[in-house]
Amino acid sequence: FKKKAEQSLDLFGDHLIEYDKQIQFSYLEEKIISILKDRNVVISNVELYKLGIINEFLPKHINSVIKDLKKNGKIVTCSQNGDITDFGGATYIDYEHYKRVDKKVFIKLK
Repeated sequence: FKKKAEQSLDLFGDHLIEYDKQIQFSYLEEKIISILKDRNVVISNVELYKLGIINEFLPKHINSVIKDLKKNGKIVTCSQNGDITDFGGATYIDYEHYKRVDKKVFIKLK
């Protein structure tokens, strides 16, 4: 009972958590776009993983941001030689690919 009473006192808790998450995702999105614009190159799945970890994001958060950017038409995924490819929605942003330096997916500005 005590736990329920404490939860009900926090009127805006869930809203604030969701708002904070949106701000953090926006930061990561801006960071990725900024890197792509500044370098005028492609970023690999391995580099995206490292960028996320350095900025304290989980791979699932990076994947979510990448999928949103793709859906909004801001970026495209391509192979190492620059051919635009979908990869079936996979981003390969995970520790296993990072550890093996297995660069499979590259993103670039549309």
